[in-house]
Amino acid sequence: MGPTVAERCFAEKFVAPHWLPGGQAFWYRRQISDDKYRFIYVEIQSKNIRPAFDHEALAVALAEHVQKQIKIDPEALPFSWIELEDSHVRFRFGEQIWHFGSGKGLSKCSGTFTQGNLTLMRRQEPSADTAASRPVTVTFINNTRSRLFLNDVNHKGSVKPHTSISQGKTLFEKTYSGVSWRLEDAVSRQLRGVYRVPDKVHDTVIVDEVDVDEYLGKEGENPIGALLGKGDVAPAQEHQDDGGFVQLSEEDINTTPQISVRDGKLWLRDEQGIESQLIEANSSEESHCSDEILYLCPNKAFAVAWCFQQ
Repeated sequence: MGPTVAERCFAEKFVAPHWLPGGQAFWYRRQISDDKYRFIYVEIQSKNIRPAFDHEALAVALAEHVQKQIKIDPEALPFSWIELEDSHVRFRFGEQIWHFGSGKGLSKCSGTFTQGNLTLMRRQEPSADTAASRPVTVTFINNTRSRLFLNDVNHKGSVKPHTSISQGKTLFEKTYSGVSWRLEDAVSRQLRGVYRVPDKVHDTVIVDEVDVDEYLGKEGENPIGALLGKGDVAPAQEHQDDGGFVQLSEEDINTTPQISVRDGKLWLRDEQGIESQLIEANSSEESHCSDEILYLCPNKAFAVAWCFQQ
């Protein structure tokens, strides 16, 4: 069954910011229609919103490099993640990293390319025996435009449904080290990654809209998540109350900036616990914000929220 009208509307309005260094700008993938996307660049101070690069020119250049007989749709480019710097864009296609710049065309390049979540793996592994495992609280953050299925993989490798995570929502799951979880798109059933719980008290998994085959490929077999953070000191413990809000200790409240929605307006609580209302870029008396989607930039200077007219 395909997406509902409400799910389709949500997908086309959805914004998951990928912040650039400095926290003054970000990029995201805007869904035009089913399986059609464009990469959008947003500069906050200047309110500049534009395509992140020339999609048509890149599609033509990439088709010429790969196979002249094929045509690549500029709204269905064969990659889902980019790195931006000035007027240049880098992306991974196949086993190669590519560089595309205005006036400089397309070329192959070397170096590292940061994409996806290294805590996720591609191969599904059975869960370890939990008899000697330690309890772990995992924060799953759904940074995609679709609901996610969180499936439990038992010690025999069998998969069974566990729960789901709505778009833009956070789930706090109490589990054990060595347990494997399979994350799938609830609409397309596309694999978003397999997560192996590490040996630490708390871990965070951010699930982005990245094709796991694109950045892991057939070589993505190592359970990277199980190897990270062993022996690390756990951060402050968190839990959700009945209303779905994150509860922190009094000390954490004084040191951790938070954004929230109250009476339809955005509020920021800074490191000192002082609250102030955030000014919306296109505010009006009829504008209301939803707590469905809230993103605070790394330097805490800006936030991205979903606002609407009632």
